[in-house]
Amino acid sequence: MPKIARAAATFGWLFCSGCPTPEDPAACFTSPDLDAASCIEAFSGELPEELAATGCFSLSEGLLEPAPELIPYDVAAPLFSDSADKQRFLMLPTGSAVTESNDQLALPDGAVLFKHFARAGVPIETRVIRREGLEHRYVTYVWDGAVAELNTTGARVVLPDGAWAVPSSADCSYCHGADQPLLGVSRAQLTRSICVDGEQVEQLDLWRTWGIGDFVSDHPLVDPQGEGTLDERARSYLHTNCAHCHRPAGWAVDIDMDLRFEQSLADTRTCDTPNQYFAGTSSPALRLSPGSPDDSSLVWRLSTDAEQRMAPFGLHTDPDGIALITEWIASIEACPQAR
Repeated sequence: MPKIARAAATFGWLFCSGCPTPEDPAACFTSPDLDAASCIEAFSGELPEELAATGCFSLSEGLLEPAPELIPYDVAAPLFSDSADKQRFLMLPTGSAVTESNDQLALPDGAVLFKHFARAGVPIETRVIRREGLEHRYVTYVWDGAVAELNTTGARVVLPDGAWAVPSSADCSYCHGADQPLLGVSRAQLTRSICVDGEQVEQLDLWRTWGIGDFVSDHPLVDPQGEGTLDERARSYLHTNCAHCHRPAGWAVDIDMDLRFEQSLADTRTCDTPNQYFAGTSSPALRLSPGSPDDSSLVWRLSTDAEQRMAPFGLHTDPDGIALITEWIASIEACPQAR
């Protein structure tokens, strides 16, 4: 994997976390112009070598700003991505909408998802998912200063505060499986409020108003580091960071563990359940030992060395996530009976 030494960032980043306040008067997003088409054509054929050539983002007064047709969205339970800040946008062909099939949300042909990553104010990469017929294509644009260049093979980036692993297109397909190509675009993840036009509103209400989707979640997630019960926060963390692989038809299908939020604890097959594969490691024998985080491989996998650590593609541990799962397991007095 090539290593890229980074130039210093030369512009600010359009990141925000809430609606305007006296302390932070900057508004987050404005409503999209769904009839605009300033950059959709750039994604109808071969992808440009530089993100700037798409017209989807422009530098204005030191900020990277989205094209008017880009739809801002956010997720309820963010994935831990080596402490990076993230910002997400959806681009739909004019007149199209996100639909639902077999309990999964589906993008229309030609739709594009963007996810920006930055850490300590330095832009790192802009990942792109493009719907192409029945398939999804995964690529990223890696930032060096004010230029982001197309990358499909992966890279190791040197940042001021440490290394960053850029995934290859093949790496992306491990988590974004054929049966679940979209992770953040789900009913459970989209059920949250978002600040648009200076007001905090429910995101899915906006989607209905804009005519781009009509969904209700039966199992909304919560922010693992936000509000909610300890159980809700811990289970949301495991759902977002682990369940894309640890679920039926996931990449780790040979491991009989299902960490999706909607499963009961008993049905996750974790509590008092022996590990399938731990020979040659120092992992505890049980996936989850009630009341004993130190004897639970869920905690060990999150905190051990890089070769055995989960999730497999990051370079750094998540101290807040480890603390959350440790507290949650310590609170479990006994395992429930399977249904």
